Amino acid sequence: MTEEQYTIVAGVLKLASAVTCIAVSLFLLCPWIAYARLPSSLKSPINGRGPLSALRACLNEINAKNKSLTKGYELFSKNGQSFAMLNINFRPQVILPPEHVRWLVTQPEDILSHAKASDDADALGYIWPLFDASALHSFAKVLQNDLTRNVAQTEQDVLTEVQHIMDEIVGQTDSWKEVNMVQVFERIMYQATQRVYVGLALCRDPTYMAYVKGYARSLGTAMVFAAQLTPWPLRQVTALLAGLPVYYYVLRVRSYLSPLFKERMERLKAKDRTKDNLLEGEPGNLITWMSNSVIAGVGPKSVSPSEMVTWLGILILADCAHALLPTDNLWTTCTNVLLDLLSSESEHAYLDSIREEAKSVFASSKKSGQPVSHGLNHIDSAIRESLRMNSLSPRSLHRQVVRRGGVVLPDGQKVPTGTWLCVLSGNIQRDDDFYDDAQTYKPFRFVPKLAGAGSGKAPVLPLTNEKYLTFGHGRHACPGRWFSFQVMKIAIAYIIINYDIQPLDKRPDNIVFADLNIPHLSHIIRIKRRT
Repeated sequence: MTEEQYTIVAGVLKLASAVTCIAVSLFLLCPWIAYARLPSSLKSPINGRGPLSALRACLNEINAKNKSLTKGYELFSKNGQSFAMLNINFRPQVILPPEHVRWLVTQPEDILSHAKASDDADALGYIWPLFDASALHSFAKVLQNDLTRNVAQTEQDVLTEVQHIMDEIVGQTDSWKEVNMVQVFERIMYQATQRVYVGLALCRDPTYMAYVKGYARSLGTAMVFAAQLTPWPLRQVTALLAGLPVYYYVLRVRSYLSPLFKERMERLKAKDRTKDNLLEGEPGNLITWMSNSVIAGVGPKSVSPSEMVTWLGILILADCAHALLPTDNLWTTCTNVLLDLLSSESEHAYLDSIREEAKSVFASSKKSGQPVSHGLNHIDSAIRESLRMNSLSPRSLHRQVVRRGGVVLPDGQKVPTGTWLCVLSGNIQRDDDFYDDAQTYKPFRFVPKLAGAGSGKAPVLPLTNEKYLTFGHGRHACPGRWFSFQVMKIAIAYIIINYDIQPLDKRPDNIVFADLNIPHLSHIIRIKRRT
């Protein structure tokens, strides 16, 4: 190498080193730069005003197990004050007190955007660069209505699959058998919901179901890594890399569902031309309902069968703000419910009360034809209580300030455009100011209000309010919450009626990591068929 070439190479290396140092420095300064945009009068339970302290605070949140959030709630939220928190993704968030929930959910989209916050909270726009949230929203509304209208049929489909799976796993004998509770509920929820979504043949196809679970797992993992665990400057790169398994599984699922969507669309279009009843004689599942929404002009104007498969997967599998019914949330909740009941059974006859009510409701439903899930008040209450005690995420009602010039919060704090807002739903739901003896598990806490609907009628107690935020609240609350309760109530009722389960000495702690709160995946229970 000549001296001139050596000089050029050395210069390039120096320039590259300088650029790298600047990039790394800016990257490490991101938490502090973002935090410095917030008003200095906004308090925080952590010290993040310096560059190093801001970076340290972000990294500490990985294993903080919500301790900083709880500290902030006690110091500020309980006194009606907003406070600031730093997150693992290097973006600060302003936490509003419970008094501001109504203000938060009633602000128009051009001031506080739910859509913008959702895109950041689940990173779907990064994983799917061409993601169309508006089309997905129109599908969600259609499917929400169809699931509600067909409650009797979907109940029978769910019940059939629960019975089929329990017969396979536990068998017909009356001897005790050890099973993994998570695996049981996971299989039940995936197979039972897929029965409603795509029909009997595919829900019992092991290869298809493996692809469905792979799709759900890979998409959920990609969203967690990209949205929660990756600093925002690296989000796009992380999302695309973490999304590689997602693209593989969605292609596999498409190979099964695209022909079904295409065939169903062609048949419905033919009926539409002859003015026949489009849904007469068609399978009552999501493939039919999504296809019908496109034909009727209620859904997206232009959509291919492949795109419908992608949207169907996001609607019913992903744990995100756009999801209609995230399947993993169902088995997680059912596991929590049974863990809570079994660890309290030695002192109370909770299972006996649930069993007797369920037997009565199933018997009366056969005579009246009324939906079974409408009468299962004790199970309904137990699910609500477990979700109150073990909220799947400590935060909810995510919004992003989009108004130019920022917005003034109800407590007088002015926050700039781009600021994330939310409330601590987990802390609110365990606050003695809002619930009697809030730290104590009372599975029948909600029964008196649920019973007010009367026999055979749907529950009148809403699944959301300003102090119960598991499903959000207001116009952006989870659209599939009633159907999710229907599925969980049917599954738990069938198991408790037909099986004995040995109580637990102690309620096992959940895994708390970042914003995740899930039961351990290895809970073994002893179960046998009742004689």
